Amino acid sequence: MNQLQKKIAYKAIDENVEDTTARQIIRYVIECELWRQDTVSPSNQYLSSKYNWSLETAMVAISKAKKSQFITTTGYGKKRCLELNVSFLKGKMAEIYQKNIRSKIDFSDVLPNTLPNTLP
Repeated sequence: MNQLQKKIAYKAIDENVEDTTARQIIRYVIECELWRQDTVSPSNQYLSSKYNWSLETAMVAISKAKKSQFITTTGYGKKRCLELNVSFLKGKMAEIYQKNIRSKIDFSDVLPNTLPNTLP
């Protein structure tokens, strides 16, 4: 993933995930996947110390990140792994890319304005 793709991915996350802590979890998983780590299985204690959160905040952040569909988890407890939902991320990245390249089309010169301006 080059820098432009990474920027588009982060923008897709920012536009589709409201909670900032969930965004950080998703970005953490993306970075781990980019560094080609086989398993991403941080404990809640690790995440809370990394981001200076409470344990409850880390658990809620993971839950909200899962609800956003950008990541999924497999296993539970110490064997829990966080996995990036690549196809979902690519779809959201495509939406962001399409918004940026598509210009607004104005048909005012092609179609005459047949309705009077006095209509409510």
